[in-house]
Amino acid sequence: MRFTKLLFFILLSSSILNAQVQRKVLHEGFTGSNCSPCAPAADSLSTLLHDNQNKYTVIKYQTGSDPYMTDETVSRVISYQGGGSYSIPYLCVDGSCFKPNDKNGDGTYGDYYDQTDFDQFYAQPSYIEINISDFAITGQTVFANINVLALDTFSGIYKLHMAIIEKTTYNNTGSNGQTEFHYVLKKMIPNQSGTTYTNINLGDTISQTLSYTFNGSYNDSTSVHNIVNHSTEHTVEDFNDLEVVVF
Repeated sequence: MRFTKLLFFILLSSSILNAQVQRKVLHEGFTGSNCSPCAPAADSLSTLLHDNQNKYTVIKYQTGSDPYMTDETVSRVISYQGGGSYSIPYLCVDGSCFKPNDKNGDGTYGDYYDQTDFDQFYAQPSYIEINISDFAITGQTVFANINVLALDTFSGIYKLHMAIIEKTTYNNTGSNGQTEFHYVLKKMIPNQSGTTYTNINLGDTISQTLSYTFNGSYNDSTSVHNIVNHSTEHTVEDFNDLEVVVF
């Protein structure tokens, strides 16, 4: 049994109370190894995050014609963009979405997501605390206990997501010049829809035990025309390189 580093993300409420926790800014990046503008967007984001250690979490959803695209990564980007098609690169920061290299949406690349933008997200107060305990990887099984403490009252429907990511991958190299990829989504638990909770009250504690076993063996021939079948195979290059993000 091996224990590894944990990543976590704090959700936001619109009301203001004295009880707050410092958020870690969640970055959901939609990218692909055969997408030319995705390479400079990834480089820019990497530099920004390097300057903000311990202040962020990241999930990279490989899409387009990347060999590591999955039904979940495509479903996730479509859920943000709507319709049956999508464009990349695309970045959602705490649920606010834009093209990371065309932030103003005027079609002119070069207007990147930057430190000023990051600081605005990081400064927002947070009112839900998420803690991950007993995280472990045994063989091909990933396990985590999750405890959520509400520091405010939330009416409506909320989703708890757990994403298993691989810190660095190499075997999905494509045509855009990138030779390694970071924070790559391998599986969402239970799936891209998450776990639903309704009407969370101040002081409520939600405890959730989540686990997933990657089936079969590594498939080295996945592609846009041969998307990984999680029921029989996986695309994990190194199980010792896995982490989880909960949001």
